[in-house]
Amino acid sequence: MSRPCTTSAVLLAFLAWCAVERPASAEAQGRQAAGQAKAAPSCGCPDVYDPETRAGIVWRGARPAPDLPTLARWLAPALWFSSDEPLIVLRQNDPIPHAHPCDRPSDRPVVYYQATEIVLRGDARVAGTGEADPGFFDTVDHFVLRYFFYYDEDYGLGRHAHDIEAIDLLVHLERERGGCLAVRVARVTGLAHGVHWYSNILNVERDTVFPIAILVEEGKHASVPDRNGDGVYTPGYDVNARVNDAWGLRDIMGSSVLMGSRYSAVMSKPRIDAFKLLPPDDAPLCGVGRRGAGPVESNLGRYVLRSALDVPVCHPPGPEPERLLGMIRHNRFGAGHPPRQYESDLARELSDPENAFRWVSAVNARLDSSRLGVSVQGPGLDLREVWLVPRANFTRGWAAQLLATPSASRWADWYVAAGYERGLITAAADGAEGIRRPVNGFTTEVGMKFRVAVSGKARWALLGYRFGGIRLGVCTSGWSRLKHTRFVVEIGAGVF
Repeated sequence: MSRPCTTSAVLLAFLAWCAVERPASAEAQGRQAAGQAKAAPSCGCPDVYDPETRAGIVWRGARPAPDLPTLARWLAPALWFSSDEPLIVLRQNDPIPHAHPCDRPSDRPVVYYQATEIVLRGDARVAGTGEADPGFFDTVDHFVLRYFFYYDEDYGLGRHAHDIEAIDLLVHLERERGGCLAVRVARVTGLAHGVHWYSNILNVERDTVFPIAILVEEGKHASVPDRNGDGVYTPGYDVNARVNDAWGLRDIMGSSVLMGSRYSAVMSKPRIDAFKLLPPDDAPLCGVGRRGAGPVESNLGRYVLRSALDVPVCHPPGPEPERLLGMIRHNRFGAGHPPRQYESDLARELSDPENAFRWVSAVNARLDSSRLGVSVQGPGLDLREVWLVPRANFTRGWAAQLLATPSASRWADWYVAAGYERGLITAAADGAEGIRRPVNGFTTEVGMKFRVAVSGKARWALLGYRFGGIRLGVCTSGWSRLKHTRFVVEIGAGVF
């Protein structure tokens, strides 16, 4: 009678043993972990040498997404001064850049940041200024992050009190398929002396080193991106857009010398590590083969990063307060200038007051021989070596031409134009007095353009344009042979 009970007990014990969850073998655990790793998104830094990798990805990771203050800290630049920078040589215990006069003082260098333009991802808008918005990353498609550098004095040519310089970073906030997040810097712009056409623009390439190094012009403090962080300004490489118009790095101006309108390598001095000022901390940025910043002890140390929006609106103390107030307005610095928000890049472009001056790049009074008329120019096409600019001339008829010139804004440059003219009245080929006839056909023009930049109220005299100038040229007509040569003069407003 005991055997069936024993058999049943054994069977029940066996079933219970099978039902108990037991740890998998080491091999099984390894296969399970590998499967989970394969299923989970890989959000590490991409290979910058992979042709599929977009240039400028400086961070890639999973949620939580970084907020605006975190992005500003990660992307903060290094500043690289000349070893002959007057504010360092003459005031060795005075850290630069300085704290803004309307801000609390600091015994360390101070750099300010501020989002100036925001392009939204959808209909939702950024709360407030974006500083405290936890949804900033999901609300914003891309934005302009501006860093400000304030110097209490500008040395060299045109020396004056107060100097606000800045750089702009065009930052894209990307949500990738698979759940990863990415921060991509598409462009770095050094705002040289507050003139749009002089900006030092770097369209970011794969070898761009971040945090970006900014070469600071000696005495005058214009900002120039240093693409590979070698401390040497190389036009066409460190600045690869509007190269001929870019201000570059003109250290020689700290000695009150111009050395011509075109940038030359003799104007710049190479930078050494001892005069590099580092960002507040080491950011978790992506990159391969980056140049090391070196130990803090071998540099000027680290600066303090502050939000410009924390600087109150005030009437600044000290000399030339109106100059400083003008710079604050022009650079949109501080609490009085919250970021502008747009639903698209097109809306941003249309709201830019400077946009009209780009589409109609110049308006000039034109004297063609003894005939007075007008010349109007359209937007320029940047071919790196030259600009191509459409223009129309109206002097007792009309002419449509395509003008080529090396730059839009240098003080002096050659130009050449060619096109078609119709209805222009000129002297007869035999030179007989009082005999005139229409000339229709091919026309060419060559000459020089001389420009001057203006600011403030003087712009009203130039219809709001930043530049005014005079063009002196020689114009000819005819397809089969060049004839009817005459001198032309243009005086007016605009570039090219």
